[in-house]
Amino acid sequence: MPASLVAADRDWSLVRSELSLLPSLGAGAGESVAGLLAFGAVFALNSAVHSYLILAYTDSDKVAMNVGFYYMANAMGRLAGTVLSGLLYQLGLQAGPSGGLVACLWASAAFVLVAGGLSLLLPTNAGPRMKPIVLKDLGE
Repeated sequence: MPASLVAADRDWSLVRSELSLLPSLGAGAGESVAGLLAFGAVFALNSAVHSYLILAYTDSDKVAMNVGFYYMANAMGRLAGTVLSGLLYQLGLQAGPSGGLVACLWASAAFVLVAGGLSLLLPTNAGPRMKPIVLKDLGE
């Protein structure tokens, strides 16, 4: 048997052994994994929509600045979300063993509602606002 197949089989057996631990994690572990997989799929689609919207709502002469601002705001949001979720999780643990997760999920639902409400303020007709891109002297 080639070494690459042996390594692949070893890797898959490790994954299988880790998956076999799921039932021992207690009731709801399978549902949690399924929920996380669904969240990952929605997150990937949402990321693609955000990238499209940044380009759709920007002027052609400000694309780099607006994309840079988007990535900066995204990084700041992730930092704030990480800190806030850690704080909420710790505070929620005072209500019981699953209180931290419940607190984080409620806060997440609240932020989704706020973001949805703010998105209603976006202009509905982005229309073509682009100017043609003109290549000037490229130094040739």
